[in-house]
Amino acid sequence: VEMPVSSSSAADVLDTESGSQDAPEKTCAGSDALSGGSAAYDEELVLLRAENAKLLAEIKESQSVEARMTEQIEQQRGELCESAEKLSSLYAQVQSDTVEMRLIQDQYAALQEQHADVVGALKLEIEQLYKQSGTSQSGAEASRDEDTVLERSAQS
Repeated sequence: VEMPVSSSSAADVLDTESGSQDAPEKTCAGSDALSGGSAAYDEELVLLRAENAKLLAEIKESQSVEARMTEQIEQQRGELCESAEKLSSLYAQVQSDTVEMRLIQDQYAALQEQHADVVGALKLEIEQLYKQSGTSQSGAEASRDEDTVLERSAQS
């Protein structure tokens, strides 16, 4: 706070603030007119000191809040870095799992094709066996019929 003060009052304020013991002598050494003015300056000095103390307390509180906020920011920064590392690790794991899943899908598709080929081959083999058994049965029936005919002719 800047206020226009006389040079002797400014010296009084400076001496009082610095803790000098000769400040009362200077104020008492002046005339009676200055004594009346000195009381007003003393009041003003008390008010300024109170305001100064209040401002210093606010500054200390602000510094304390700033220190806590800085600490919180550093803590959050650390947590953010940990989260980023975990996220990076999870991303790498997902990529690895994706590659593994594609390989398994490719293997599955190949096994499906192989199974389809085997099933197809077995179906063809079964059909051929049915055909062979059908021709064998008809051949067996024909030879039975022939045997029956021969037996009848032998009996007659």
